Amino acid sequence: MDWIKPGDYSRKNVDKSGEIIIGTRKVEENSQEEINAFNTFNNWRASHAYPTHIIMMTLRKISKDIAPNPICVQRLKRTKSIILKLMRFSKMKLSRIQDIGGCRVVMPNVELARKLAENYISKNKRHKRIKSREGNYINNPKSDGYRSIHLVYGYHSINKVGKIFNGRLVEIQIRSQLQHIWATALETVDLFTHQTMKFGKGNPAWKYFFKLVSSAFAMIEQCPPVPETPKEKKELYNEIRRMAKELNIHEKMIAWRTTIGHLSAKKKGLFVLRLDMKNKQINYIYFKDDKEGRKKANEEYIIEEKKYRDDKNYDVVLVGADNITELTSGYRNYFADTNEFLKYLQIIIGPQD
Repeated sequence: MDWIKPGDYSRKNVDKSGEIIIGTRKVEENSQEEINAFNTFNNWRASHAYPTHIIMMTLRKISKDIAPNPICVQRLKRTKSIILKLMRFSKMKLSRIQDIGGCRVVMPNVELARKLAENYISKNKRHKRIKSREGNYINNPKSDGYRSIHLVYGYHSINKVGKIFNGRLVEIQIRSQLQHIWATALETVDLFTHQTMKFGKGNPAWKYFFKLVSSAFAMIEQCPPVPETPKEKKELYNEIRRMAKELNIHEKMIAWRTTIGHLSAKKKGLFVLRLDMKNKQINYIYFKDDKEGRKKANEEYIIEEKKYRDDKNYDVVLVGADNITELTSGYRNYFADTNEFLKYLQIIIGPQD
């Protein structure tokens, strides 16, 4: 099975291509230098697919030994997201972005999420663990309410096929089901309201609401609360109730969920998804998970993303999953499936003791 291999360039050239693409290094438009920069950028991104796949194989096996139905998905970071990250952090270099290749596992509860992280760390002796880039955001929630466990590994292999990918960074995200429900509800709001709360920006009222709900979810899981939120349950729930009413949360999420189209594919493979928020539809192109399919999927993804890059009504992503259940659960925001979030929210805003 062949994968997109790294090009013949140095990390210095990788970083240079990132600078050209975000405009901090000026070159003539449509020049050969600009074309080379985009080719290097796209190859660097695509060459993370194989390391991500290998790490996910082990992660999936370990997670299924712990729980019967973990949600396991892998993805390459979208070009738009990579560019935003380079622009947000002035000192960030393309070659040092740790989550171009990403694996996500959602476990039934927080105890099993912690157990998976411990087991993977203890059993993985092959790839280089980069402790300085890890984050346990369950024990120490981010100020915006994000909670998960992040592990970062540098891929390493000694065989002929794999060693050309050595050093590629892959980020592992391990969440509980409740943490996943929160994160994907936030992404749903981002998509439909054209915000970027996921990146620390956006409407202060929406951000405050999700921060409060995350603290309530942490309370349910008996985990540390989010900083700068009410410590008492009654006060916290009352504040969530107030914000939910102010933002008309329930009605908006119901409308998004009931008007969006759902993906109907059933085959294992790769999917280029295009979320059309204006017409409330999901369009997709399916590709087989083989050499030719991966090549065509990457080509189609680049075309689609370039076409809709500046249109806020569209969002494009290339994803792969073992089956349709993992796809829709792992990327719930693309289906506006906020059912579970609304169920928990109703428990919070309903009558209290």
